[in-house]
Amino acid sequence: MITEEQIEILRHQIAIYGGISEQLADMYRVLLIRREESEVWDPTAETIPVRGRWTPTATQLSVLEGVFERGEGTPSKQKIREITSALTLHGDVSEKNVYNWFQNRRARSKRKAEVPLG
Repeated sequence: MITEEQIEILRHQIAIYGGISEQLADMYRVLLIRREESEVWDPTAETIPVRGRWTPTATQLSVLEGVFERGEGTPSKQKIREITSALTLHGDVSEKNVYNWFQNRRARSKRKAEVPLG
């Protein structure tokens, strides 16, 4: 059996979903009006840009690991520029990606070193 409290919760949820549906219908109507008003409609122009996450390729990762193993922590700005130039041959990457990778890699290695052996 459903209790009165559960029924009230369901009513509340249905009301919320109804409001969301109305908002979506209004947004769709606005988009249709804009589309009719414009000769060329670009739906992507109305979206919020999403920042993609950089995932290094296997080759990029092996180069980064090799540099990390040979060096001490994060390289200098000049060295990061050089590494970025080399990595660009194997896929899209920015200097900020490379810098952040070294920062994160150094932090991971420190955490790993701090773990007491049981």
